[in-house]
Amino acid sequence: MVHKGKCATMRLKAVLNAGMTKKTSAMMGEEHIYYTLTFRTSPGDGVFQAAVQWLGVKVHTDTDILRLNEYRLHAGCIQHVLHQKWCYCLGT
Repeated sequence: MVHKGKCATMRLKAVLNAGMTKKTSAMMGEEHIYYTLTFRTSPGDGVFQAAVQWLGVKVHTDTDILRLNEYRLHAGCIQHVLHQKWCYCLGT
């Protein structure tokens, strides 16, 4: 990884919200289960939201995981804008 040694390892701190939606495919008649999860990480108290689909044996997401709170003050040690939302710079 390009940023190895610059960013702290994020860990799940808390699940803030979880919701479930069931949708039935009009064409196939199959029921699909979707979950929306909002969670906080440590260090830095990052708040993220992910929409995932349960496929019976694995979880799948078609969308990006969203960062819901400000992160730029803690991610200045890397320049790649797409990676900044995942970084809490060591020594911050």
